[in-house]
Amino acid sequence: MDLEDPPGATGVLAPFEVGWLPTFGGGLEGSYKFGAWYNSSKVPDAVENTNGQPLALERGVPLMRHGEYGAYLNFLQRLTDPLIGDSTRGVRVFLNGVYADRRTSTLDSQIAAGALYGGPCAGRPHDEVGLAIGRTHVNSRVADVETLQNVVGQGPVGVQNAEYVGELFYKAQATGWLTLRPDVQYIHDPGGVAKNADDLVVGFRVSVNF
Repeated sequence: MDLEDPPGATGVLAPFEVGWLPTFGGGLEGSYKFGAWYNSSKVPDAVENTNGQPLALERGVPLMRHGEYGAYLNFLQRLTDPLIGDSTRGVRVFLNGVYADRRTSTLDSQIAAGALYGGPCAGRPHDEVGLAIGRTHVNSRVADVETLQNVVGQGPVGVQNAEYVGELFYKAQATGWLTLRPDVQYIHDPGGVAKNADDLVVGFRVSVNF
């Protein structure tokens, strides 16, 4: 077997990450990571055919791109000093972001930020409250084609831009093996289409650890 070209392989996925794990003050731990990746495989273009025309309009064969790439960041920082003997309680904030190759990705960026409050009261040290907001952006190349579809009469097609989501949850550690997590999500411009009505989603998750 040729290790440089195993059967079924289409290319090489090369990830890269650099991280920093500082501790500030009396135990304010942080985690800061930056990363990127490159995939050398051939990947279909997000919108174009082999003639450089919009695939959704002219059909044909997708244009194949040589390789795709992306980058991300992941920040997590404790804001309150951990209690002696109980490092799970306290407030932490986070920031996550992803950027993807606009040539090949329908979604080209996503960012989310929020706060987590572990052990909101002394009697519930393993519970957690979380609040987060996020934005997912649709590749503007895709939106341009959707606009063109409406112009030439292939619509109506919803023109996508960005979707925004806010979430509030409470994770209750009912027993050592049972976790209950009710949550509420509010979605603005679902699917990234401004004319879509906003959604309110209520969920309830049950986790059992055997």
